[in-house]
Amino acid sequence: KLELGDWHMSWAFQYSHITIDDSSTDASVPDVGSGSYFIMIPEIRYSNITHQSVIATGFRTSVSGAYISPSYGSIEGQLSWNPSIGKNYIGLEGHIGWGVLPQNQLFRLGGIAGSLTLPSGVVSDFYGNLTLDIERVLFPIGSAKVTGTLLYEAGTYRDLENQFVLHHGPGIKLSVYLDRIALPAMGIAVLWSIPENRRYTKVSLGIPF
Repeated sequence: KLELGDWHMSWAFQYSHITIDDSSTDASVPDVGSGSYFIMIPEIRYSNITHQSVIATGFRTSVSGAYISPSYGSIEGQLSWNPSIGKNYIGLEGHIGWGVLPQNQLFRLGGIAGSLTLPSGVVSDFYGNLTLDIERVLFPIGSAKVTGTLLYEAGTYRDLENQFVLHHGPGIKLSVYLDRIALPAMGIAVLWSIPENRRYTKVSLGIPF
């Protein structure tokens, strides 16, 4: 790991067993065969985040990749901008990912930032989404603080039948932040998927949406 001011660069390795299913991968890509592989994961990240109360503000962006073999790999990008206006905290966050991947290494969506209006278990080799939210501290509970968030997300992903699927909708979220920790200890979000006309309820413990 290397840090230069607000820039952070890292390089990680992961050892994983990968099963190649010829029926679920691009026929134009050579089959590397099932087996165990070292996956190289480089990342470069810029962040000038500061903290107001318990909420992180500022700008951050990152690009990361995963190299599995000459035939398989992926790249993902993320950016967020979180200014404060009075007692309100505005958030604009986007994610994008693309890869040539075996099925058990596809991007997992649903229930995470940018794809809360999707059911858990959705996987894809290409996705993009954008979320706009407004967060405000509502009241304290001892040394913790409870915040409320209004949000709207929109995105698309390519399904296993090679069709692009649009998802979008509004939502509300309650989060509990511990004192001096800018990540919520727990939260609950209720989202409404407009294309599906369906409600999703997400609960988070220790891992932010």
